[in-house]
Amino acid sequence: MNKKKNFNNKGILFWITGYSGSGKTSIAKKIWSKISKLYGPTILINGDDLRNILNLKKFSKIERIDNGIKFSKLCEYITNQNINIVFAVVGLFKKIRRRNRLKIKNYVEIFIKSE
Repeated sequence: MNKKKNFNNKGILFWITGYSGSGKTSIAKKIWSKISKLYGPTILINGDDLRNILNLKKFSKIERIDNGIKFSKLCEYITNQNINIVFAVVGLFKKIRRRNRLKIKNYVEIFIKSE
């Protein structure tokens, strides 16, 4: 097994995004074990599950952006502890993805295009 590469002592966020039903969660589940083997401790988070856990039931544009920013902050907190995240979420708003790029040192964005 390969040793975990040093990424400034920060975890990597694999932000998997796309439209509802595009296969984000299925892809996240498939790549999670490989990422864990290559890069060390990795958690898998699904946006729907996180919304249910946190009881986030409102879906206006403003509330979805607010939730996305909260998700981004949580991911920043976890990756700062040198833990990787595979995060499957609709999260298409530019503001959220821009925040990820600015605040999360090791950020990989995967957009699932489906028709």
